[in-house]
Amino acid sequence: MRKVWWMGLWWSGCLAGATLQLDSHPAPPYQVVVDGRLSGEAVQVLDCALSRLQLAYQVDLVPWKRAQVNVQQQRSDGYFSVMADPAQSAFATLSAPLVLEKWYWYALTPAVLQTADFPVGLRIGALRGSNQANWLQEQGWPPFVLVNQQESLLRLLQIGRIDLVLADERTLAAATAPVRRQLARRFERYTALGVNWAHHFLDQHPGFLSRFNAQLPDCSVPGGQLNDAEQQILRQQTARDRDHWLAQLALWQALAKVTPWDALATSRLDDQWLAWQRDGGSPPDWVTRLLASPLSRQLADWQQAQQGRLAELFVTDVRGRLIASALPTSDYWQGDEEKVSALVSQARAQGPGGEPWLERGQQAAPVILYDDSSHQFISHISYPLWQAGRLRGVLVLGVNVEVALQQGR
Repeated sequence: MRKVWWMGLWWSGCLAGATLQLDSHPAPPYQVVVDGRLSGEAVQVLDCALSRLQLAYQVDLVPWKRAQVNVQQQRSDGYFSVMADPAQSAFATLSAPLVLEKWYWYALTPAVLQTADFPVGLRIGALRGSNQANWLQEQGWPPFVLVNQQESLLRLLQIGRIDLVLADERTLAAATAPVRRQLARRFERYTALGVNWAHHFLDQHPGFLSRFNAQLPDCSVPGGQLNDAEQQILRQQTARDRDHWLAQLALWQALAKVTPWDALATSRLDDQWLAWQRDGGSPPDWVTRLLASPLSRQLADWQQAQQGRLAELFVTDVRGRLIASALPTSDYWQGDEEKVSALVSQARAQGPGGEPWLERGQQAAPVILYDDSSHQFISHISYPLWQAGRLRGVLVLGVNVEVALQQGR
């Protein structure tokens, strides 16, 4: 089955006049065939990115194993949507994420999900050729059953042929089997899915991958959002962080030393900070003092004690100037970041006792951001720091959502 999209062509070099050949496989809701047309969320993002580059492409629907062979034998330029796989890195390079999968274990009763040495010894079902099946093999938990349809997995679970199903939350939600509404579940991990671009294609077109990846943030569709239960877990965990810091003398001592706002001085310090981050080498003396302050050291100790739950932890004044940080931040001045500016506006409107701020971007629900450099799934949450009815600063936490949900099970 083939679906061809034609677009204007871009690049005066060897891609001009070319049509990219890609492979894929149906995997609702990311790749869906409706009335002979391939659509779905991953297809929308891919189409958007390649449209912005003014590139034509076509997609063949083939089994995943065939897609890999086609790339290895230079019959196609890439395939999607797949997760990172070291075995495939020998012949292809994964793009930045098109979509984000959220994997859960599903069972008929909660007791199955709480067994000792979980999931060792349990009969696991997965879709043949799926990301979940490949990952289970890597973990040393080979699936007991591999089937071609999600509905078949759920039927096997219902009649007791298997104990567990590992599946993407949204893929399983698209299944029609009624039993899915009654299943207990346990969070396992997030997985970023992208395009595996063939090395032979990337070698012929240097710079393509960076250009393609640069389009994806503006092409993303709803997905990678925190549902209500996940938001509650993050709020409960970070509220404990906030309560801890509100009781620390070092926090209030640092905020008491904040100097009057000076836009020119702040800009100069931010330039120095950015130059140090860009060029490396020894930081300016004032940066060393800031990062070695008693509050920064306490923040670093707290972050380390959270076993990976916090990827970022820092304090600013109400103008966004950095007061202390567990680790060096990308900027000294954070006042143009929503996690500070939006929180300050919200806090002043709500007054003491108001809500924290959760990162939303362009979405209605709080979002999860994928950090390609650290391969972490981050959501920012900020708390106002009030003292005697006066807003004194902002506590910003970058939460590793995957670790937070695992700890909150």
